[in-house]
Amino acid sequence: MVASLEGKLKEYSHACAQLREDTQELRLAVTHLVQKIDRFREELSGQIHALDQQLPRPHGGPGSMPEQPYRHAGTQVERSFI
Repeated sequence: MVASLEGKLKEYSHACAQLREDTQELRLAVTHLVQKIDRFREELSGQIHALDQQLPRPHGGPGSMPEQPYRHAGTQVERSFI
């Protein structure tokens, strides 16, 4: 009985150590993905800004905002910046 419990304890201890290691690897992977997302967001924001500068400005000079939200294929698109 005691030997069986000791065996189970050893088994669970090993599983717990493996779980800690796997968790650490997942945290590193998530951190890496967050960094990639941040870089992508910055790049996309720059591209949006560049395209925004090319839009015709109906009232005012550069940087003036249109009075109506953008529409595309019948769908209203909110104007937002990342």
